[in-house]
This record gives sequence, C-alpha cells and structure tokens, in this order.
Amino acid sequence: MNQTYTLLSLCEAYQKIEIPIIQRNYVQGNDKTIRRHFVNYLVNALTQQSPVELDFVYGAERQDTQLTDNCAPNNCAPQVGRVLIPLDGQQRLTTLWLLHGYLLALEQVSNHPEQLSPEEREAKCQLLARFVYETRQSAKDFCGYWLQEVTERACQELVETPSKYLRNCAWFDPEWEKEGTVTAMLGMLEEVATKRAELQEVPFSRLDCIRFYYLHIKKFGLSNELYIRMNARGEQLTSFEHFKSSFYKVIQHHPNLYSIKEKMEYDWVDALWQYRPKDTHVTDHPFMKCLSFVTEVLHIKAYKGEEDYKTPQLVVSKADSYTELSLIESVYQEQAHVTYLEQTLDCVENLKGIQYDKLLKDSDTKKTLSFQEILARMLTDGLRTVTQRILLYTAIAYVLHHNTFEGIVPLLRVVRNLSTNTVKQLRDLDKIYPSLDALVQVPNIYEYLAHLQGRILGFSDTQLEEEKAKAQLRLARPEVNDLLDEIEDFFSGKIFNLLCEVAETATLNEWVEQPQRIDLDTLQRTFKAYQSLSEMPRIEVTQHSHLFKDTTHCGFREILGDLLMTDIYQEDTVRERYQLRPDWRTARPMFHFIKGFADFWQEGEKGTSLFVDSLTAYCEKVEREEIQDLIAQTQGDLSTLTHPGEQLFVYYVITRRLMQLSAHDFFAYGEWGNRANNFAWLSLPSDQQDNPTYRSLFTRGISFSKTGDEKASTRMIYQKYKDQFRYSYGLREGVALPPEYSKYPNYNQLTSDPLSTLKEWAK
Repeated sequence: MNQTYTLLSLCEAYQKIEIPIIQRNYVQGNDKTIRRHFVNYLVNALTQQSPVELDFVYGAERQDTQLTDNCAPNNCAPQVGRVLIPLDGQQRLTTLWLLHGYLLALEQVSNHPEQLSPEEREAKCQLLARFVYETRQSAKDFCGYWLQEVTERACQELVETPSKYLRNCAWFDPEWEKEGTVTAMLGMLEEVATKRAELQEVPFSRLDCIRFYYLHIKKFGLSNELYIRMNARGEQLTSFEHFKSSFYKVIQHHPNLYSIKEKMEYDWVDALWQYRPKDTHVTDHPFMKCLSFVTEVLHIKAYKGEEDYKTPQLVVSKADSYTELSLIESVYQEQAHVTYLEQTLDCVENLKGIQYDKLLKDSDTKKTLSFQEILARMLTDGLRTVTQRILLYTAIAYVLHHNTFEGIVPLLRVVRNLSTNTVKQLRDLDKIYPSLDALVQVPNIYEYLAHLQGRILGFSDTQLEEEKAKAQLRLARPEVNDLLDEIEDFFSGKIFNLLCEVAETATLNEWVEQPQRIDLDTLQRTFKAYQSLSEMPRIEVTQHSHLFKDTTHCGFREILGDLLMTDIYQEDTVRERYQLRPDWRTARPMFHFIKGFADFWQEGEKGTSLFVDSLTAYCEKVEREEIQDLIAQTQGDLSTLTHPGEQLFVYYVITRRLMQLSAHDFFAYGEWGNRANNFAWLSLPSDQQDNPTYRSLFTRGISFSKTGDEKASTRMIYQKYKDQFRYSYGLREGVALPPEYSKYPNYNQLTSDPLSTLKEWAK
C-alpha cells in the first residue's frame, strides 16, 4: 500500500516543494462554489476529528545545490537536498498550505489551550516555507509575506478579514490585483475566515487528519520532462482536480474504486482523447460531458410517479448542472449507478465503431448526423435533443448487453423512427429508457415487431403500427430492405403515406396483408422524384425581387400551388386563414402528386432532358385538368367558386400561366419555410368599397368544407403572409390577391375577364 502524507510530513521529506513555472495559476479560490464546498469538507473533518484522504498527488523530483528554507521571502540559506515538483495536485496542496498558515495565526489570536509554543510555531513555519511558488514572482513574494504576517504580526483583523488586512499591508503591490494566483489565495483565505468560529476550537496538530497519497511519476515509466509537458495545460478546466477528489469521496465504498481511479488516469484518457478541446492535452472536458449524460440518465430513471415530476431537480435546466456535486452525491450513493458509469465509459471504444451515416436530421443545422457525430456531440457540446439522448442511450444499452456493436444498425433505425415521430419531452424519458432496455435484448428487432401485439411505452402508437407493418413487409419481401433503409433514412421513418400511395391502398392493413401490392420500381421512381424535387437547384427570382427578402426558391415551391385544393392545406375559420399543414411534406396528396410526376417523367425522358422542364410540363398538365374539372363543377362559371382552396388555385394558375410569373411571386415574401405559404381573407376596407384597388374575381363569398357556412361579402380578397397576418399592415402591393393586373407584364394578354381567358387556356 502506498504511504499517506500530511502537508507537513511531505515538507519534512523534501527540502523544497516547488510549484514549477509551467504550472497553471492557483484558481481554486476564485470559484466560490468550489472553494465553499472544499473548505466545508476540510473544516468538517477537523471539527469532527474525522480522517480524510485527498487522493493522489503526482510529482517529479530533482536534486538542488541551493535551496530556500526560511519564512522570509528573500532570505535564502545554501543547502543541498531533494526538491519535489508537484505535477498533479497543486490546487489541493496550495489550499492546505493556506489553511495551515491561517490556523497558525488563529491559534495565536484565540489563545487555544493546546496552542503551539513559540519554538514549535517557528518550526512549523520553517516547514511551510519550503512550499514555494515559481509560477510568478508576485505569487512567490506574496506567499513569503503571508507567512511573515502569520508568525510575526498575527492579529484579530488578520483572521477576521484576511483579504482586507493583507491588501492594506505596506508590502502589498497593487499590481498583484492582476495576478490570478494572488487573488485566488486571498479569496480562499476569506472563505476559510468564514469558518473561524468552528476553527477556534481546533488545535493546529489536528491538521494531521488530512492526508493524501504521493506517487513519483517514474513508477509509471514516464520521464520528468514528458510528464511536465503533458501537464502544461494553462487555464482550462481548472476545477477538475478538485472534482476528482470530491467524486472519489462520493464513491469511496465502491469495490472498483481503485480500478476507476486507474482508468481515469489511463484507459479513459485514451478513449476520450480525440474529443478533447482544440489545443489542449487533457480529457477533462469530454469526461465531464459523459458524466453529465450518465448522471442525467440515472437521475431521470430514479424518479417514480407523478409526484416526482413536481421536484425541480427532475429535469435539470442546464446540462452542466448534472455535474453539480450535490446531485452527484445523490445519484452515486448507489453502487449500481457507479458501476453503470464505469461500464459506459468502458464502452466508449466500442461506440466509436458504430457506423451509421444518415441516422438523424439535425433540427438546428438541417444537416444529417451520423451516429459518430451524435457521440461526439455528447462528449464535446452535450446533446441538444431528446431523440439524440434516446439514440445514444440505446447504443450504450445495446453494447453493454451484447458486448459488441454488431447488428445494432436496424435497432437504431427503428428507435430513430419511433422517437422522431413521437411528441415527447425530457420528462418522458423515465418511461422511454425502460422500453429501450427491453428492446436491446431482442435478437431480431424486425421479428420482434412483426409479432408484437402490445405497445412500447413512451412512443407513438401510430408510428409503432407503421413500424410493425414495415417489419412484416421486410420479412415477407427481403428484396425491399435496401431501398426501405434508404427511404426511411431520408424521411426519418415516416413513410406510411408513401407506401399506401405506391400500393394504391387507403389503409395500412391492405398492403400488409398483400405485400406484393408494393411495386419496387414504382416505389423507387417515386422516391427518386421526391429526392430530386427536394434537391432542385435554387433559382434566383428576377421579377419583383424587391418585394422578397429571400430571392431563392426550390422544388417544393414549384408544386405547392398545384396542391392548393388538397388537404395538404387546412382551414382556420377562427383566424380566417388557409395554410399549410405542419406535416405537408409527408402528406398523402404530396406523394400522389409526385408519383404521378414520376410516371410522367419516365415517359417523357426521351423528349425532355432536364428535370425542371419535365416538372414544369407536368405541373401545367395537372393545372389544365384541374381547371377543366372546376369548369365542369361550376357549369362554366368559375366566378361562383366558394372554397378558399379553389379560389386560390384559380389565382395561382392565372399568376403562373397567364401572367407568366413565378411561384415565388404568388406565395409569401420572406424566408422560405414550413409556414411561408399562408393566406388570410378579409373584406375590403370601407374607403375602398366604391372604388377598390383590389377586386375579387368571385361573385360569392367563402364557404368551408367542414362547416358549409358562407361569408356574406362578395368582395372578399386574400392577402399572403409569412408568419402572422396583421390587419394593421393594410392592403399591400405584392401581397394581396388578386394582383394588380395592370402593373404586371403581359397584362394586355388578359382580357377584362381573366376567368374567360383562363377557360380558353385550359382547353
């Protein structure tokens, strides 16, 4: 067993303990939370006479021919002896050194019955003077003067307000206020002074109960120079050494304590090395991020029942809060939790082998994340979404259960599909994690889903039914698997409407019972057309570009006008709006339109080489057919149309085909997005009733498919908007429908009756 030391016994063993110039500043005293916790921990040990161990101190050694062994800063006595250079443990040693000096002063002021004799006090001071800061001359001088005040001028003010007292000393240089080590030492002394009432009853000799291990780095086969270079870390993560010491106290009764300490220094450093911050040479940051994730998992899984949801700590607002020591102490009281943390860190190497490139679409960047990118996020920035947490938890649980990552991709795909298409919050994870624990144990996820009769707690029942159906399809027709994988990755799992459209069925059960109804060629063509549409090159808008903040558009903008009469749009009669559904991208009418285009595109490949040309031709074909249907519906009088979708469709075709403007001219100005294609209807203001600038082409008001009620006004017009319609904006050129025809090109091609012109065009 390694020998334990006190600070004074370490000073006795060496003629000098030198904090080298390459070391970071002393910072433990600058962080109020850290210093308060550490001081409380030390004071409790002293007052309760409870021995404590502050973990390992690592160091290098050298022989010096001239050493300083005197409490005066500039009084050096020639000596020859061993010098200890602490390379890990500087923060703890410095705090202990300050505490020793404070107790020397406090003992004199309080006249403790067991106080040291003047000779003993001088001897202790001489030992403490062997502790020398070489990081800055200012820090070295301050330490010397501090000891001088302790031995020669200890007074009530020094122990009550040490920071104020020392700053008022004649020797205190105001420039030292810029020195981080000096200000941190003053801060730590102030913290210690808050405990002077308790410390008055503590004799100096009781400091022997605070001990630590010291290990020479040569025991690990490292040269002094190499270890020194590895520890020249500057200012980053200065609280990590303190945290390790505190954490080891929390898990001190775990049977794997020594193993965990060893892994912290070696195995986990290797595993986490690639995730360290740029230009650093330590893995403190990725370790703390991993600890935060694991603690969050254990914390959430530990809560039971609705009452626990009222506890503020159930879901901590900030990820870093999961490394708060109070929460750490609470979570890792259970040995099983410590074991899970150890196992998770052990399996990082395995996790690095999982290859899944198109796993998850990032809502922030709109890019597709691989599993490796999700793992890297956890170890660098922290996971942002619930789905990212779920996927990583699944991978960890799988590797821990199977001791391999082989065969994990299908499970990750299914879990991604379920999670992405389930409305959930962080607090739902207490139900989801146990479900995932069960899923990772099944030998084949598709066999399991194909025969599953019940639910999977925490996930959408609707999406689960889709996963069951797709699992049955995969088992019945293995040849579909590769294509299905690609499609699921593109749509994040929600492809029920696409499969129904290809199979030409209305319900899920129809194509599940007859899997051959899904034609692979049709499925592939439709998917290819959808991909091409979503990746259609952006085209600059040249006409009326001053009206638009966003001067580009993509393929969906080209077809959304053709879908105005479908349920891809929804009516909001209360707010008088007609707008896109949130799920418009995967709605059945969208796939119906694109399936038709895919067939058309294939048929016209020889005659039309460009995708854009084919799309334009198909859209015009659909529009002519739809207008002809509306003509038949109204018995030739298009002005009698009452549904907003029908009226807007007519306006759209006039804008595109008769006026030869772009889809961008028709839809809302502003940035392109899910909510960019919205319309509001309103009556003309009273001051325009007699001589309106904008006129409706329709002679009747608006009626709705659900209510059947009709707005009375015959002068109802539309105004397009991006996010929110405001009446205060008034009628604005470029956003009202119908447009001011006289101000647009090709006006002369329109007669005074645009609807008649439209009927002729439709022929």
